[in-house]
Amino acid sequence: MHSFLDKKKYMEAVAALEAAAVHSSEKGEALWPDVFSALLCARRYREAFALGEAMLNRSVRIPSASVFLWPWWYAVSSRGSDAKMAFCADELKRVRLAGRAPGFEVWFAYCRGVLLLGLDRDAEAMAEYAVIKRSRSPRYSMMHHAFVMHRLMAGKLKWTIAKCRALLREVPDYWWFHCRMAEALMADGAVARGLREFERAAAVSSDVRARRAVTTWHGAALLWAGRYREALEKLDEGAAIGTKIWVNCWRGAAYLKLGRRREALADLDAAIATDPQDLEAHLWRGEARRLMGRTTAALRDLDRALALDPGYVWAYFNRALARDDAGDAEGMAADFAKIPKHIVAAIGGPKTGSPGREEMRAVLESGLKRARGVRRPETYLNSIWLGKIH
Repeated sequence: MHSFLDKKKYMEAVAALEAAAVHSSEKGEALWPDVFSALLCARRYREAFALGEAMLNRSVRIPSASVFLWPWWYAVSSRGSDAKMAFCADELKRVRLAGRAPGFEVWFAYCRGVLLLGLDRDAEAMAEYAVIKRSRSPRYSMMHHAFVMHRLMAGKLKWTIAKCRALLREVPDYWWFHCRMAEALMADGAVARGLREFERAAAVSSDVRARRAVTTWHGAALLWAGRYREALEKLDEGAAIGTKIWVNCWRGAAYLKLGRRREALADLDAAIATDPQDLEAHLWRGEARRLMGRTTAALRDLDRALALDPGYVWAYFNRALARDDAGDAEGMAADFAKIPKHIVAAIGGPKTGSPGREEMRAVLESGLKRARGVRRPETYLNSIWLGKIH
């Protein structure tokens, strides 16, 4: 077992495996994703892949995308970037060695590709992806997730749209690809088409977990589009069917945009209580507290957001304003300088020179207003309000 792995999670999963709880019973099958991840993290690759094939025998569509999107999730999710890079480099050597023996070629290619993506070795990763594409089997559709997500994050919008369309011809009711294509369409300027794609995703969501994910995701997209009342209705719908992840954060944001600040704070408090690492919830709560004049509390939230992600642009927007409210002119200027120049210029700020306090404040407030409900850190979503990525 790798030292990064959550020991309790691993022991529970392997105990279930050794107790033969993962065979044909419904209760046993519910444990399969955790067992798969535990086996992979324990470097029992072929056992993991055999279990993966058994999962696919039950259904072409795996109910949780994360099962195969990041199979080493428990090992790397909470580590800093240097630790992740070291882990991925070490694990890649082991996977390559284990993959020399025949069998499970697509699985090994998938794992090598995911690790290469983690190492920012894109050309090699896409060469491994070619092995997956050559399989031409809807059975392995979930293996496209990591590569689609990576290209979307890099702003390859046309590629993402075309790839999702091609995959949906093979598996038309695979909701995850509908949702990613919806995001890419919105970022490419086709906001109405993107929102319709979320409706298509909802129409093919056959189980409750999929419906929860799609409904909440759709609510977030409405928030990005500035349709706050519709976003609130959709997020209420998601909460009513049992959604736990993200729903409080995005509903709190919708409340805030509608001027219902106390309700916004209640939801954002709940989001952070559920997940203290929720980057966007800290941001929105910081923005809410700043607007309510609670400057010290706002700064705590925004400092926390930047501790979680030192490059989080929206935290710099808000913290600069909060620092100005606190009379910290130097801090405001330092945060303003962290905002990319092309964003400042697009909002109408100066391309050169040092702006004064009033000019900085006007740019910051204009940017937050123009961005509507976009506060996610992924840069490709900025093109929804800023224009296409260059």
